[in-house]
Amino acid sequence: MAISLLPPIISLLYCITIVVVFFSKKRLVTLENKIYSTILLINAVGLVFEILCSFAVINYESHQLISKTNFKCLLLYLKSGAIIKLIT
Repeated sequence: MAISLLPPIISLLYCITIVVVFFSKKRLVTLENKIYSTILLINAVGLVFEILCSFAVINYESHQLISKTNFKCLLLYLKSGAIIKLIT
C-alpha cells in the first residue's frame, strides 16, 4: 500500500513547488495567468483528495462515513473536471 501512495505524494510536492514559484513572483494580470493559477490550485486540491482516498481505502471499516464523504468529494472533483473540459 505504501508504494501506491508514492506517486500522488511526489506529484503533490511537485505541484506545491510550482505553486510557490508561480505565486512568489510578480506576473502580468492576464487571462492566461488567471486560468493557470486556478488550474494550479484545483490540481493541488485534487491531489489532496486522491491521497485522502488512498488512506480512506486502508481505513474504510473503521471510518466509513469519512471514507464515503471523501470518495464522493473526489468523484465530484473528477466530474467537474470532465465537465469543464467538455465546455472548453
